[in-house]
Amino acid sequence: MNEFEYNKFIKRYDKFKNNNLPTPFYDEERQTFEYVYFDKEKLMVNSNIINAFDEIISGLYYPFSCKYLAICKENDEIKEKMIDGHMHAHLFEEVVSALYEHPESFKISKDEEIYYNNQELKYLKRLQKYLLFIGMKDIKTTDRQQNRYCNKLQKKYANVIIQKFDNNLIEDIINKKINYRVIECPKNYQVQKKLSHKVLITNEDYDFKLFIEYIKEEMKEDKLILYFKVLESYN
Repeated sequence: MNEFEYNKFIKRYDKFKNNNLPTPFYDEERQTFEYVYFDKEKLMVNSNIINAFDEIISGLYYPFSCKYLAICKENDEIKEKMIDGHMHAHLFEEVVSALYEHPESFKISKDEEIYYNNQELKYLKRLQKYLLFIGMKDIKTTDRQQNRYCNKLQKKYANVIIQKFDNNLIEDIINKKINYRVIECPKNYQVQKKLSHKVLITNEDYDFKLFIEYIKEEMKEDKLILYFKVLESYN
């Protein structure tokens, strides 16, 4: 982009010159949504509201560790090298992205958990366990293979609900002591005569343990009894 093109491009922000707080702006020409303001005549443009306020107040901090690919110079040669290092992000979305790219090595130390809320920690644990369950590996090269994003197990379990069971219930199911679960249900619930509803089951720590199919249900007073068969079990 030459100087003339840049000046023409930047002119779209002239109407915000008096604005000193992030201002929502949808650019129809580029079909982008941004937050725009001027800080001492310096133009500030961000696509994210949190990043926009980072320039005004101190931002968010999410620490974690993982093995990541670095470009290093060794003996006058440029080489790719895996480094097990500490990192941080300023958006939770960036943490999720790091986990997605490095599901094997991603970790948050106990000391660092204070920077996350309980919901975020549970989400990251569930996501990591699922990515590992379907066989995702750390990215180890800058040449990303497209087959990484065409996962056979994801196709197999597509649209399957994931449920968390009590550890004792899972143990009883594995030992073939029980083939049903009981849940509270309104008395006016319409029982389905036939079921074919497949579900992945995790334990209380979100480890994948069973793949089941609900096959029948019945009402007893205000309790719904769901019968199932085990399709697969995992160590």
